Amino acid sequence: MKKQLLLASAVLLCGSIVAQNAKKLTREQVQARVPATVALKKAQLVKPRTTEAAPYKQSSQPASSAQRVAVGTALGTTIYDLQSNYGGCDRRLKNWNDGTFSATWTMTQDPAGGSSPDRGTGYVYFDGTNWSPAPTASIQAPTKTGWTNIDGNSTIGEINVAHNSNLWMDKRATKGSGAWTSGVQASGSFTWPRMATGGANNTSIHTIIHNGADGDGSLTTLLYFRSQDGGATWDIQSGRISAADSSNVADPTADGYAIACKGDVVAVVCGGFANDLVLAKSTDNGNTWTKTIINQFPVAGAGGAGTPYNAFAQISDIDGDGIADTCNTMDSSPSIVIDANNIVHVVCGGMRVLDDDPVAAASYFQNRWVILL
Repeated sequence: MKKQLLLASAVLLCGSIVAQNAKKLTREQVQARVPATVALKKAQLVKPRTTEAAPYKQSSQPASSAQRVAVGTALGTTIYDLQSNYGGCDRRLKNWNDGTFSATWTMTQDPAGGSSPDRGTGYVYFDGTNWSPAPTASIQAPTKTGWTNIDGNSTIGEINVAHNSNLWMDKRATKGSGAWTSGVQASGSFTWPRMATGGANNTSIHTIIHNGADGDGSLTTLLYFRSQDGGATWDIQSGRISAADSSNVADPTADGYAIACKGDVVAVVCGGFANDLVLAKSTDNGNTWTKTIINQFPVAGAGGAGTPYNAFAQISDIDGDGIADTCNTMDSSPSIVIDANNIVHVVCGGMRVLDDDPVAAASYFQNRWVILL
C-alpha cells in the first residue's frame, strides 16, 4: 500500500513539474507543426492589429429607410442599364484636381436601349459649385456611339473616346465648355475602347480597343493606338502590345481590360474567365512593354507551359486525369491605377470556372475573392 501511494505521488509530482515548465506556443509555432495544405501554402497571412479596434456601438434606435438611402445628385437619365457591358467599366469620371469634375455615361432615351440610334455619351461638368444641366442628347448626336471614356489635361484639353464600329474621338480645348470636335480616328471593326492621357509633355493619348479575328490565329485581338500630339495624328495604329498579344492571351474578353497612364508610364491589364491576368507596363510612353502574370490560369495551353489556355479547344483539366476540374480564376472586370511612385495597382473580382466541353466556352460560378497588388 505504501509503495502504491509513493508511486502515485511521484506521478503527480512529475505531472506538476511538466505543467510548470510548459511554454505557450505562438500561433506561428503551432502553424509550423501542422502540415499546411496547398491552399494554406498559397494564402497570404494577414498581419495582426497593433492596436485594438474600438468597439462598435449599436444605435439605440434602428435606422429608418430614409436614413439608409445614400444622398446623391442626379446627373442625367438613360434607359440603357448595362453600363459596364461585359466586364470592367470605362473611365466615366474625370477629377481635374482643382475641384472640378467631368462625368459621362452611355445614354439613350429610346426604349430600344442599346440598339437605339440615339445612343451616345451623356456628359455633365461640375464647376466646383454646381453641375451643368442634365443633357437631352449625347455629345455625338446624331451619330450613334458607345462606351465612353473621359480624360484629358490642361495641355491637350478634354478628350472623350468611344466607338461607332470605328475608333471615335471627341475633343475640345477647354474642359466643361465649348464645342466638341468629333470624328473617326481609325476605321475598322473596333469595339469597347479604353483610353488614358499622359506623356512627359502631357500630349499623349493611349487607347486599347477590341476587334474581331485578325489573321493571327487568335479569336479576338486587343489593339493599341497612340497619339503623341493630342490626337492630331496617330503614330501607332492597330499596334500590338507584346505582353498582351495572342501568344499571351488567346481570347481577350470583351471589356476585360483597362489602361492607366502617368507621365511616360503606361500600364495595361487584361484577362478573363479562362485567361491569365496579365499586366503590360511601359516606362517609355508605349514604345516597349514588360509582361507580368498577376494570376495564372491553372491549365496551360496546348503548346505547354507559357502558352495561353484556349477554352474552345481544351477542357479545364488541372491534374491531367482527363476529367475537367473547377478552376479559381478572375472575372473580366479589372481596374488599374498608377501611384505617385509609378507602382501599378490592380483589383478585380474572383470567379470559378469549369470547362468540360473542348469546343464550347467555359461555365462560371460566382466567387468572392479579389486580387490586390
